[in-house]
Amino acid sequence: MKRLILVIVALAFLLIPSGVRAAGTVTQTFETIASGVHLLTFTCTADASDKSYPDTDSIQAIDGYVFMVVTDPDGTATPTDQYDITLKDDNGVDVMGGELANRSDTASEQAVPKIDAVYGTRWVDGILSLAISNNSVASAVTVVKVFIYR
Repeated sequence: MKRLILVIVALAFLLIPSGVRAAGTVTQTFETIASGVHLLTFTCTADASDKSYPDTDSIQAIDGYVFMVVTDPDGTATPTDQYDITLKDDNGVDVMGGELANRSDTASEQAVPKIDAVYGTRWVDGILSLAISNNSVASAVTVVKVFIYR
């Protein structure tokens, strides 16, 4: 019986299209870097086959003000020039107001949140959802650092 189950699982794995299994990876850290200032870091690696990044929720609720985000293409495989990032709150609103669109493939960049036409801090009471799009480089690595004041 165990062999039959193993054979079924193995066949199912082989028959699932590789794009369904492909996922890339995102790891996270959350640390205090100064009194009341915290850093949430997403280290993102695109999938080797379909070049996509998985959409990822933050490892904990933010419950504070996002005041800056730094993006850093890292490693020998960097994302496609002008790749896009969104950081959405629990309501599906991009807390950066589109400021993480069109990121550089070679330079670290920083951005502050934008609400309508005003730049400043953005209160987030809950989980942040990270999504990266418009990449066409296999295994591309980028680091997204979210600075939070509580």
